[in-house]
Amino acid sequence: MTAYDDLNNPKTFDLIAALTGRSYPQDTVRVVFDEAGMYALAKATDLAYRNPASKELEEARVRVEKALEGDIYEFTVRGVPRHILKTLTEKVLAKYPITKFGEATQDPGAEDYFAQLEWEMYVVKVKSPDGSEVVPTPDDIAAMLKLLPASGIHAVASAIASLRDNAERGYEQLVQGLDFLSQPFQTEEPDSIDQ
Repeated sequence: MTAYDDLNNPKTFDLIAALTGRSYPQDTVRVVFDEAGMYALAKATDLAYRNPASKELEEARVRVEKALEGDIYEFTVRGVPRHILKTLTEKVLAKYPITKFGEATQDPGAEDYFAQLEWEMYVVKVKSPDGSEVVPTPDDIAAMLKLLPASGIHAVASAIASLRDNAERGYEQLVQGLDFLSQPFQTEEPDSIDQ
C-alpha cells in the first residue's frame, strides 16, 4: 500500500488536522465597578422584598438599579487550549517553586501571579458602558485584579471556571447519551494469546 492509497482510504484520517483549528467556548459576563452602588441596590432590594406593599420602596430600588446600568462593563472570556494552560502552571512553578531546601513552601505571590496569567489567557475583551472596547494588556489585567470589587473578580473567575466545567459537562452528557447497547459486541475470544 502506498502513501497515496492511505490518503484515499476512508478508514484513515489526519489526526493532527482534526485536532488543530478547533474553536473554544466563549462567554460574556457583566461586571459593575461601583461597589457602593451594588451595596445600595442590595439594601434597597431587601427593603422592597420585606415590604411588598410599599410602592415607594420598590420605586427606590428601581432608581438605584437604573443608576447602576450606566456602570456595567462586559468582560468576554474565551477558552484556552490545554497546552497553553500547562505553560501557565510551568511559569508559576518556575517563579514560585513548591519546595525550598526540601520543605514545602507557600508564597502568597504565587496565587496572584497565577490569577494574572490566567486572566491574561482568558479575558479577551472588555466593553465599557459607552460601547468602546479594549483588548486588555497585562498592565490592564494587573490593574483589574487590584482595583475591581471582589464581586467583579468573582464574576470573571466564575465565568472562566464555567468555560472549563461546562465543556466537560457537555462531553459527559454526550457520551451518556450514546446508545452503547446498540453497538455490536465482540463475543468471540481468541483461542490463544498469539492470535
